[in-house]
Amino acid sequence: MRGASDVLDAEHLMRLLERQRDAHRRLRELADRQRSLLDADDPTALLSVLADRQRVVEELRACSVGLSPFRQSWTTVVAAMSADARARVRGLIEENERTLASVIRDDATDVERLTQSRRQLAGEMARCADGSRAARAYGPAAAVTTRVAVTDECA
Repeated sequence: MRGASDVLDAEHLMRLLERQRDAHRRLRELADRQRSLLDADDPTALLSVLADRQRVVEELRACSVGLSPFRQSWTTVVAAMSADARARVRGLIEENERTLASVIRDDATDVERLTQSRRQLAGEMARCADGSRAARAYGPAAAVTTRVAVTDECA
């Protein structure tokens, strides 16, 4: 027969796992929003989403701290649960793992996209800098010639 503390522990474990699931779902939603803001090139809104994500990460950290005692005695905790409770716990853990894996995968894709964009921008800036250096190398006469050539083309 199970004692009252065993039932409370199982219920507490499920509440923590449900809280973790809810946080993972919010993180998934924020990751989707982040991606759309990256596509829209909206850095102000993106910073807001990143702040929201940080709050969710803090909540996940708190869940992890709460789950730590259960992890330390996992075999005993699971053995004290009913088959239904074990199935529920397993389902919550699997959902949490799937959701977190999808967020991590999409974040890696977003990082790669941002890295490529940054490289492209750096290349464009380098080409502009090279053009400016070349124009300066020809001195003031080049500036006059360039202005005349642009004026002639526009006429």
